[in-house]
Amino acid sequence: MISDIPPRLQEQWGVCDREEVVFTQISAAVNTYRDAVRFPDGKEVRLQDFREGMRVRVVDLTYAEPVSLDAVRALG
Repeated sequence: MISDIPPRLQEQWGVCDREEVVFTQISAAVNTYRDAVRFPDGKEVRLQDFREGMRVRVVDLTYAEPVSLDAVRALG
């Protein structure tokens, strides 16, 4: 859950003040920003695009995808 989304970003992203999101990785490329959240409408926003003061609450890690050691080695 993300809350306290500033009005300007609400308008830009087409979201409300408080939204349920899923953490995701948008790329496997090295030396790039790749962590993001996915909103219910499918829009993905990089964590670097968040503003100071926004709050994130992790509710559940049930849907976390398992990562194999081979996949981690391929990234590095």
